Order: sequence, then C-alpha cells, then structure tokens
Amino acid sequence: MDLLDDDYYVVALDTPGYGLSDKPKDGFVYSIADDALLVEHYVTEVRGLESFAMLTHDKGNSVGLAFLDLYQAQADYENTHHFITNGNVYLPLADLTRFQIGLLDERIGPFLSRYVNGRLIARGLADGYFSVSQPERVIDAVATSIDHDDGGEVQHATIQYLAERARFEDGWLETLQASEIPTTICRTTSRRRLR
Repeated sequence: MDLLDDDYYVVALDTPGYGLSDKPKDGFVYSIADDALLVEHYVTEVRGLESFAMLTHDKGNSVGLAFLDLYQAQADYENTHHFITNGNVYLPLADLTRFQIGLLDERIGPFLSRYVNGRLIARGLADGYFSVSQPERVIDAVATSIDHDDGGEVQHATIQYLAERARFEDGWLETLQASEIPTTICRTTSRRRLR
C-alpha cells in the first residue's frame, strides 16, 4: 500500500470480524452479502467515489464477487479494474487446512474458537503459506489484528462465510464471467503445496 500511496488514494477496508473492525459475538451472523453492502455504502455514501479499482484477497474475493452483483445493477460509479489475489476463488479447489475444517465444524469449531489466539493463527499462516520466513514484527502485527476485540472467539462464526460462498459462488462466477470490468487474477502457491 505504501508503494501506491504517493500516486493513488488507497483504502483498506476491514469487514466485521476481521482486522481492527468490531467483532460482534452472541449469535451475530457474519455475511458476505452484508459485507458487500458495506463496501457499496463506503463507495457511494462515505467516499462518494465516481471510479475506483478494487483489489480483493482471500475472503475478500467472495465479498468482491458479491459486490460485483450490486455493481452490475447501478450506474453511479465505475469499477475500472478488479485485482483478485490468492486465487482460491472456486471453493471445490480450495486447499483448506485441518484447522479451517475444524473451525467450520458445528461441534468442534466453537470449542476451538475459545482457545484460539492471534499469535497461534499468525504463526500458522507464516509457517504454512509463505516461502520465505516472515519477520516477527509482521507476525506480531497479524496477531494484534486478530486479537483485537477478542477476535479469536469469533473464528468459528467468521469462517462460516465458506458455507455462504458454497451456496452462491457459481452465480458470482457467472457474473464475473459476464462482467466487462477488466479483471486480473493473481494465483499464488503456498509453501505447503510445494512440499
């Protein structure tokens, strides 16, 4: 982001349950559709943008694809390009970890969430997905964003977006295929797959 900041207005949005956003508990339903509405609200009401390029990553890819449905139904602003990183756009081909599968489980997931902390997740990401060692300051920053507002406790709830994705992604991908927005998909290979 720092490299783009001199020439562009750059924004990074955290959706509920992630980063430094609120992490509601007690049965709050985390929803990709709601997150897409938040993005649209930001674009139209908060910033009043006329045009922008969008970069999405990981769960944000699902939000971006749901947002594309909203985008196609309006004429007030222009998405000039969509960059999709971490190419797990199609769930049947996603390489879920045992930890993610456990968090998804209705019986095991809530139990795991009680004992999850940011450091554990950040270390797992650093060890499992990067081909080079990550500096401790990066691991600490990721851990801090996960731990913000007791974020470990909502991991079972937030990962349920994968169920919503399974229901709607074929339609989202059809919308993407029909879209006239230039799109670049950046596919990465995790170190875990290289072993």
